[in-house]
Amino acid sequence: MKKLQIFCDKRKFQYDGHVLKRGIREYKPKGEGLESKVYKINNRVAFKIYKDTYDKAKIDEKMINELSQIDTNRIVLPNNIIKTEQGKTKGYSMDYIEESNTEIIDFSKEQLVKELSLLKEDLIELGEKNVEIGDLREENTISNDDSFYLIDCGDYLKRDEETTKTNIQFFNDYMVGEVLTELVFEESKDILDGVELLQNIRSYLYEGNYIGDYFDEELKEDESINEYVKRKVK
Repeated sequence: MKKLQIFCDKRKFQYDGHVLKRGIREYKPKGEGLESKVYKINNRVAFKIYKDTYDKAKIDEKMINELSQIDTNRIVLPNNIIKTEQGKTKGYSMDYIEESNTEIIDFSKEQLVKELSLLKEDLIELGEKNVEIGDLREENTISNDDSFYLIDCGDYLKRDEETTKTNIQFFNDYMVGEVLTELVFEESKDILDGVELLQNIRSYLYEGNYIGDYFDEELKEDESINEYVKRKVK
């Protein structure tokens, strides 16, 4: 397909993705970090454009091409390269995921376990291809009424060996360190109850288990993470 000439952030880029055959109909800035800016295009695709102050590609052309060939359920990967007019890699596109006010801590047990199971499949898939994720923060997750996604989670480092265990550990650490810890200390009437609950969860995960399996075992039917924590630290 012929490369399209597109304008993003008042600059012209080349893009050969299939989602813009009719050009850009809608364009909206969605976020900005130290190294890049993100834009929503046509309600279908997100563009991540590296800033000029960032000298080298955060994820290079070879890695973008490799990631675009991996099928995932809940980890949103690059799918097309964005280049300058001179042919320099300047970013990539990703599927756009609509966000809502619904958070993963409010999912029912059935929905939560389903979403975390799909995510575990992705963590294993990337691990078996020696791709390591990282940089998991609240800003790199999206929840809506139906699903939970990881977006733009790290540099997607290529290792010489399988990284499944590392990927699962990264996600476990994110869930405990950023999601559960904050919630536990918000709800704890006795700080010792909160500390004990977190220690129990960490002990379970220390054995090499997955956080989704912990919730599957511990949550009551239709109970959310939010309701579970309130029950345990009331």
